Amino acid sequence: MNQSSGDGITTEPWKAVGPSTGITSDLPETVELKWLMVVSVFLAFVGNCINIYIIPQLNDITDSNRVLYTGRSAFDLLISLLYMPCLKPAFAGYWIYPDWSCKLVGFLLVYSFGMAEVIVVMTTADRFCIIYKPLRYPTLASRKVTAIVVGIVCIFFCLIQILLYQVAGNSWDIIRFRVYGVCMVDYSVPYFAPYTLAAMSFILISAAVLIFVYAKITCIVRKHARRIAAQNNVIGRDNRLVEGMTLVRSTIIACVTSGLFMVSWIPYSVCEVMAAVTGHPVSVYALTVAARLTLCNTWFNVFVYSWLNREFRRVLLKVACRVKRRVMEQVSTSDVG
Repeated sequence: MNQSSGDGITTEPWKAVGPSTGITSDLPETVELKWLMVVSVFLAFVGNCINIYIIPQLNDITDSNRVLYTGRSAFDLLISLLYMPCLKPAFAGYWIYPDWSCKLVGFLLVYSFGMAEVIVVMTTADRFCIIYKPLRYPTLASRKVTAIVVGIVCIFFCLIQILLYQVAGNSWDIIRFRVYGVCMVDYSVPYFAPYTLAAMSFILISAAVLIFVYAKITCIVRKHARRIAAQNNVIGRDNRLVEGMTLVRSTIIACVTSGLFMVSWIPYSVCEVMAAVTGHPVSVYALTVAARLTLCNTWFNVFVYSWLNREFRRVLLKVACRVKRRVMEQVSTSDVG
């Protein structure tokens, strides 16, 4: 028997065979949001390819930061790749591929989004460690240790997710084609409400913890900056000043990227929780806007790094000049030939 979902659908959209049985929406607003999805997927793909290439070359961040930033960019890149097969169904209004592919895309999307959030929390912990335990930080957060921790978390989160789908209600059928054009877990279904509350509470609690931790970190960084300023006339003024500015910049970047992640996910979390608890789905437009905001978060970082990190801009400009020079050489060679 077909089951009504939190999207207000009375059919099983992943089994749809044509527009008449799928999700359709002729609202001009949703059409614009579909094109926003296309633009976001393109920016996320290009931006995270740039991040993955440039971040390992940065000299003004720690080894653990390189691992965490690169890891998050890798998961954001995976999200953009998973969204690509969803573009045509988003415009068609129904899932045009086999059922198993919808389940696979939905599983990997939830996994990638979840791991991106976990890495945001780990980045905050890294900032906390470097400021509260500066002497022990090199051993606590080396590149090898950070990579091992990230690997263990990836495996653990994957196993937890598989176990959750096995024991939750209709099992893997909770992954379905949603009204905003993507195969995703339908958190708005009432019987899935306990799991929805747990998942979304983790996001909200993480947001509260990040606000508290970064407030404390900001106070400590300001205190360190004042101490460094007081020591400028005593030892190595230039070196101490550079050390202080590097600490401040890296903390600001971590704070901004974490804040953008939480801001982009809170509206979607609220929409899904309200639908699951009340049994009444929010409007299609509101849910689609919230979902697009979570997608936009996958390409915010490249602009944040370019804006706040001078070293990132320098390496990016160097790479751009190198690419331009190679293109000009190839054009010149082809003209001569």
